[in-house]
Amino acid sequence: MKHFTKTKILLVFALFIHTPHDLAHARALSPHKAIYKIKTETVEQGSQLLNIEGDLLFSFAQTCEGWITDHKFTLFYDYQEQPSMKMTSDISSVESFDASDFQFTTIRKQNDVPYEETKGHLYYDSGPDNDGTPNGTYVTYTSPENGTYKLPTRPLLPAQHTKTLLQHAIKGNRYVTLPLFDGTNEQGTMDVTAFISVENDNKYRLKENETLYQFDLAFFQQNSKIEEAEYEMTIYMHKSGIITYMLIDYGEFTMQQSLKAYEELSGESNCTNDYNVQDNLENKQTIEGS
Repeated sequence: MKHFTKTKILLVFALFIHTPHDLAHARALSPHKAIYKIKTETVEQGSQLLNIEGDLLFSFAQTCEGWITDHKFTLFYDYQEQPSMKMTSDISSVESFDASDFQFTTIRKQNDVPYEETKGHLYYDSGPDNDGTPNGTYVTYTSPENGTYKLPTRPLLPAQHTKTLLQHAIKGNRYVTLPLFDGTNEQGTMDVTAFISVENDNKYRLKENETLYQFDLAFFQQNSKIEEAEYEMTIYMHKSGIITYMLIDYGEFTMQQSLKAYEELSGESNCTNDYNVQDNLENKQTIEGS
């Protein structure tokens, strides 16, 4: 199913190369919450997997200093020769507007039993300072293991990545590759290649005649020698950053994510409650139950 490879992308990249720092600011992203229905669209013949179905509760809120993002997935997996399984993922992050600070937590459960946790903090150190630390981007993990690592390059963070994609789309660019760090696992930075077009199907528009962009994305592990993308997705997104449809291709199966309901949020209402930003992450139940 997947069809993007690094070689194909490099051929296109040689013809169309852009840098996000040269582009004008896109319209501000819209704080909102949304409910998405998730289900499998295709499954490869011979797979033990029969079906995946569930939902996503999504929240994208604004504070004085940045963005708070929450994803709450509840998915049910059906198999041919083994019992069905409930999988939940609770993914939260706090991203500063200047993209210099990013706190992230992911907790995954199987049949309500926690089995995986990733928790950490990305920050940009302008250094060098009194302790001799050189400047650069660092990630400190506190789960599953403690450790601090310097990233080879400064990646884009999720909200920053979304805004940059929209900047390219609004300007009329049709191709871009951008580095992304989202903290959802220990893989680190991904190189995300995007092919951009305008979607004309009113089915996925929030309002008639509103511009809707289609992004065909391929995710590659940065500095990996593997040619094929880790996974691919197609998303339909408005200038506000609201996604109405997504199709994810994992190779063995594809899943679609369709918007069922959404509500725009006021950014100003959270502005006096910045102390809740830390609580949003620190008060989450961890695998250890602390």
